[in-house]
Amino acid sequence: MQVTRRNFLKIATAICGVAATGGLAIFDYVSCIPFFKRKSSSQRGFCPFCGLNCALIIHYRDSVITAVEAEKSSFESGGRLCPKAHMIPFLANQKSLRELGVIRYADSNGFENRSYSTLLGECAELIHATREESFAIDRSGLKANNCESIAVVVGDSVSCEDAYVINKFSRVAGLTRVGTEALIKHEAAATALRATYGIAAQTNPHYDIKNSDLIVVIGSNPVRTSPMQLVAITEARKRGALLVVIDPVLSETAKIADIHLAIRPGTDLVLLCGLIRYLLHNDSIDKEYLRDNTDAPFLVNESFRVDSNGNFSGFSGEGKEYDTLTWSYIIDERGNPKTDYNLKRSNCVFQILKNNYSQYTPDRVMNRTGISSDLFLHVAGELAASSRPAKSCSFLFGGGLTESAGAQGVRAVSVMQLLCGNIGIAGGGLYGINNSANQQGISDQIGGWNCFPGYLPLPDSEKMENDYDLYIRNNSHKSNDFSVSHFWTGFKGYFESLMHCWFPDEDAKAVFDMLPRTSSGYNWSQLLNDIDAGTIKGLTLFEADLFNMPVPRERLKSALKKLSWIIMFETFPGDFSRYIGGTSFSKDTTVIIVPLPAFPSASLHFVSSERRFIAKKGLSLRQKSLPGIALALQGVAKKMIALQKLKGGVFSEPIVRCAWNYSSVKSVAKEMAGYSREQTVETVAEDSENKKENFHQPPYFCGNWLYADLIGSKSLLKRDSAPQQSLLRNTDRCWPAGAQVLFNNAGVIFKDGEPRHAKSVAVEDNAAITGQRARRRPFYFNKDGVAYLFARKMKSGPIPLGSLTVLPEIQESSYLLFGSDYGEADMAQKYKYYREYFPEDFLLMHKDAARDGGFVNGDYVSVKTAEGFTRLPLYVTDRIADKRYVKIAGSASRELLYSQDIKQGRSKFPVVVSVQKEASRGR
Repeated sequence: MQVTRRNFLKIATAICGVAATGGLAIFDYVSCIPFFKRKSSSQRGFCPFCGLNCALIIHYRDSVITAVEAEKSSFESGGRLCPKAHMIPFLANQKSLRELGVIRYADSNGFENRSYSTLLGECAELIHATREESFAIDRSGLKANNCESIAVVVGDSVSCEDAYVINKFSRVAGLTRVGTEALIKHEAAATALRATYGIAAQTNPHYDIKNSDLIVVIGSNPVRTSPMQLVAITEARKRGALLVVIDPVLSETAKIADIHLAIRPGTDLVLLCGLIRYLLHNDSIDKEYLRDNTDAPFLVNESFRVDSNGNFSGFSGEGKEYDTLTWSYIIDERGNPKTDYNLKRSNCVFQILKNNYSQYTPDRVMNRTGISSDLFLHVAGELAASSRPAKSCSFLFGGGLTESAGAQGVRAVSVMQLLCGNIGIAGGGLYGINNSANQQGISDQIGGWNCFPGYLPLPDSEKMENDYDLYIRNNSHKSNDFSVSHFWTGFKGYFESLMHCWFPDEDAKAVFDMLPRTSSGYNWSQLLNDIDAGTIKGLTLFEADLFNMPVPRERLKSALKKLSWIIMFETFPGDFSRYIGGTSFSKDTTVIIVPLPAFPSASLHFVSSERRFIAKKGLSLRQKSLPGIALALQGVAKKMIALQKLKGGVFSEPIVRCAWNYSSVKSVAKEMAGYSREQTVETVAEDSENKKENFHQPPYFCGNWLYADLIGSKSLLKRDSAPQQSLLRNTDRCWPAGAQVLFNNAGVIFKDGEPRHAKSVAVEDNAAITGQRARRRPFYFNKDGVAYLFARKMKSGPIPLGSLTVLPEIQESSYLLFGSDYGEADMAQKYKYYREYFPEDFLLMHKDAARDGGFVNGDYVSVKTAEGFTRLPLYVTDRIADKRYVKIAGSASRELLYSQDIKQGRSKFPVVVSVQKEASRGR
């Protein structure tokens, strides 16, 4: 090399740097960076550890992933990656990845290796035998066509294609006990969102947070659990936005907040009710928005009442369900709700809210929550300011809110956002923070225990839906109001297009007669009870770790031992898998473990939190020969068809007639996106006219109507492009119909379709606002086209009300216990490489309480509640709002907090706990 002056300076500078830093360490680090880029292959992918799905570049060589780096042009993360993404090489390369399937028969002492095909045959034999024993054509005189003795639980890390095929396989086999980790962990939030907006989904893309003027975080800690959202929060604060954190503990997010409301644990709902009262009684609301877009003017049955204890009319005693007859709207002669657009009548929804929230005065709220009047009024004033034109507020909530306040906590947040007109505009909306990569996509395929893909309900046995026309009428939700044009009017087309995929040669009515019937309202608690009672004989798990579920492990272990068999599809062993495969688990249970390819080597599609479809090609790694769940289940289904034809069986028609013709994961994705009879699955990618409006021109094949505008692989794999400063990106991959902001029609004036103000995203989300956008209600998943402030579908009550009763005094030696939300502990439990960020379970105690009780920081203590007992290290802090409380962090919270009644996803609160000293164990 010719030594020029510039080269000499470069060499000299490098030598000086090496000498100053100890030599070889820096030299090795610098030299390895160009090595893995130059010597390895690379491919675009995304991070699978949370719902943001940040884009990244994966480098691999010789079937080993060498490194990952952020994609510089990624609009999801702005070219950044959080530490979780760097776990990908460790997970993909670790030796514990399963490559051989194993089986342990009942009464056998050990596991035996089996070929993949043989293992799938064993799965088919078990499912077939159990189905034959317990399949019911009718139950109690009602048509059933189902098997309730087999349950299915799907993890939040499987792909959309896998979840779709799992649902297809289960329903065709007549299985009705089909749920997901999302249903189990986040059922409370999903229930609240569906009751308000008609769909459980994040309203805005996460990068839209930067357009907010006020950001409220409640029950979550995004600095630790979702760092990439912190980027958008930081950008908003640079613009002058205020960050408010509601948390009993001074968390990392609370430390950087402008205002920290250190409320007493369990008083979240009382605080939210106080803020709602402030908005209503100070007229700090957007009345025009309420009239046009919500049920605020709707008249409610005049018999509806709320008593002094907060019970609604129809209450028949503690532990009983409400009779909801009086929770109805008054209907006019055309079948539409009667209205009072002046919002003056005492039985209109607006006045019902105003009257029932009047009790949440600042003094009573402060007395219950423990915060100062200055802080409360400051936050209330800022929230009120977000209701003004061209102002907006974003709410970020997590498991801490639902654990404390249940579904009504999320309902209260929804009510506030609607009162301020913050849904459907830039910088507004609701954000549910979670650590699940594909929670939205899996929910789109398995939206409930009784759902087909696309949130289409199974026929309901309690509603006597044995007649096809009755089933269609019950679910079509047609309105007589010309201004209401919602998606469910096309229910018949959605259902028939799905059935055409599953049974291409059958008439929809004939298929309907073969489908399983079920009753709505099934939940995780009932599933556990059924396993414990022996009603459920077999359990199939797909990348699901039941030890991460909200139930004490000992109760779960006791129930699982009563199963006849367990089938587990998994990538690598977790705590639950090691227990099932260990010597301590019941020898009376047959266990089959089917291996799956690691995430980087699988071709799949996820849906991010903002409903954006994302595709990833599989890498050529050592597990490339393993099929994923979708193709594996197709193999099981074909073996069951062979068994039915060979041996015969009860109600075999749906199994034998169902079509299983997938050649690859791509063919499953294309079936979900839809194609016409004239097309083939392979040519659909070229059809630019393949849109949802074709649903009403059957025969049309579409596995999930929500994905009908996501056309083919070319669209799914393309990169999005837009300036980083823009709110919306150049993408049509968000459902429904490419809308990146849900309900964006709420941002235009109902009469003429003109933008309400500068933050009406409809201006940017659509090329032009035309006359057809005027006089159309924006909440197109609800029957009435509006969002429901008065949610009649909420079993716990149509309006969220918190208890103002002050907590009773407890003994000096006792404390009140609260827990952390999901996320950090689950990540640490599932992925050992994350434990450096969340190393262990522990107990937090206020320094004054520790001094009074004689506790020392770092000592081990025994912690006991009515639910359980555990030993934990103690950390003394001044970060807890009230010294009467102690906080348990990590998975140990399940052992102490969760009662058997978890229907609403919340524990009994407060939980009295005793904390006793133990030997320090040398800490």
